[in-house]
Amino acid sequence: MLTSKAAKRYARAFFSLAQDKGKLDEVRADFLAIANLSTQSEEFNVLLSSPLVAHAKRLELLKSLLEGKINAVSMSFITFLNTKERSEILVEVCAYFEIFCNEAANVQLITITSAAELGVAQVKAIEVKMEAKLNKTIKASTEVDPSLMGGFKIQIGDQVIDHTITAQLNSLKQSIVNA
Repeated sequence: MLTSKAAKRYARAFFSLAQDKGKLDEVRADFLAIANLSTQSEEFNVLLSSPLVAHAKRLELLKSLLEGKINAVSMSFITFLNTKERSEILVEVCAYFEIFCNEAANVQLITITSAAELGVAQVKAIEVKMEAKLNKTIKASTEVDPSLMGGFKIQIGDQVIDHTITAQLNSLKQSIVNA
């Protein structure tokens, strides 16, 4: 869950900078790689957030780890974050940056949760319906939750559209009680 207001501000500012420099795709790829590294390496997360690592040493380690592998614009931003003693929010900045890229491309990420694995055709049908409803390009990910009786839930940001059997039964119950 994204919580840092500072990370959002830095990401928005850097998004504008990358866009102005024409480096948006390269920086996006770099930030996706950094976010991926963060999920795979606890040591990388400790490097970013540990108060025991001096800023000069952190910068030296980040440069040895990333320099030459990522765009110079991305590296200068990481250096800037370290200089401002904000390296601990780098992963959140990467996540916000991806959100801003999706917004600029009119793409909406959704998560479809169902009781059983959905087929490709079913996912595509939901994407088409949601594209028409939201007037955006939809990229869906799927999850399986065996505790659901049937049906599915669609999560769009913090909004949930519940088409599960449980929700339908509760709705029916409410309409009977209120009749």
